[in-house]
Amino acid sequence: MGRRKRHSPTWREGLYLDLHAKGVGVSVVHPGFVDTPLTASNPFPMPALTTPRSGSAGPSCAAGSAGEFEMDVPAPLHAGR
Repeated sequence: MGRRKRHSPTWREGLYLDLHAKGVGVSVVHPGFVDTPLTASNPFPMPALTTPRSGSAGPSCAAGSAGEFEMDVPAPLHAGR
């Protein structure tokens, strides 16, 4: 895993703690696969494949406004969350 991804949880959790005290919400969205020319060449299965039109803006905005810190869209994509 690259350095940026490895440090991402620490950074986003710190950002959440710093901004929460100021009344600013922080949400992390784990997007699923979207059917695009780039993903069309993936040689592996892509569960819950969505289209750009169906997208995930609605569910992720609703979850974010509900105060959730982390969300999988479409849910659930990760076991144990």
